Amino acid sequence: MRQLRRDIHFIKQAADGLKDRSAPFYRSPWFAVLVLLPLATDLGVFVYARTRDSQRANARQRRERRARTLARRRLKEARRRMAPSTARAFYAEVAQALTEYVAAKSDTSAAGLTHDRIEELLTSRGATEEDRRTFHRCLEACDYARFAPTSSGPEEMRRTLLAAEEILVRLERSLSA
Repeated sequence: MRQLRRDIHFIKQAADGLKDRSAPFYRSPWFAVLVLLPLATDLGVFVYARTRDSQRANARQRRERRARTLARRRLKEARRRMAPSTARAFYAEVAQALTEYVAAKSDTSAAGLTHDRIEELLTSRGATEEDRRTFHRCLEACDYARFAPTSSGPEEMRRTLLAAEEILVRLERSLSA
């Protein structure tokens, strides 16, 4: 083959042929992927949010169901510390059992719960006036015994423990109903 001119090159045919570039982009598979990607993302976010919300609800229900068991465990620990030498630890356990019970039943944190806030939570959950008053007295007795300079005897400790157990049983009935 003899080259006639130097400024023009001959067209070479591709070994696998030429691709048809005349088809519009909206008919390509990539267009379908790009259109469906936001829908798939939205669906994934929706499913994730629903799953997370149901898990949180299940965690709250589980915490409410376990409230009495955890309170009984704390009262058992308090009974173990029922001696004049460990009176402060005894009353701390009883107070913590009562406070954590209300916190778990109301799905709030026990840290920083005041007597007024506990009163609000018990009222909102439907506890009777008598139950709220008894609960408040028991909590005040624990606070007084923990922070007052006087020491309490075994009989007073036994009464406080029985009062705490009784109020927990009464609250369990009224808050579950």
